[in-house]
Amino acid sequence: SEVTPWGSLSLDFAIVGMDTCGTTSLSQNLRMHPGIAFTATDEDPRFLEPRTLPDLAWVDQLNALAAPRGDAPGKLLGVVLPVMWRNALAVEVLAQLTRAKLVV
Repeated sequence: SEVTPWGSLSLDFAIVGMDTCGTTSLSQNLRMHPGIAFTATDEDPRFLEPRTLPDLAWVDQLNALAAPRGDAPGKLLGVVLPVMWRNALAVEVLAQLTRAKLVV
């Protein structure tokens, strides 16, 4: 399948942290905001998969979650994966997502 650079993913933030530090509670509260979308309904392990570049179709699917619809503005797109910082590949992915902010 066709791949694309990680920088083409329009991710605005990533919620990372230690186990039992409140990341689930934070993400549940943020999910209630109409201007925020997440890449998955819970933690998103797809960011831990061993791949150098993401599939273009997957990136397009995620970017569509935050795209403007009609007169509605676009949404902020986030990922929840508290253990992301423990995975070397995931840390490298985060480094390539230069517009994304880390919520720790």
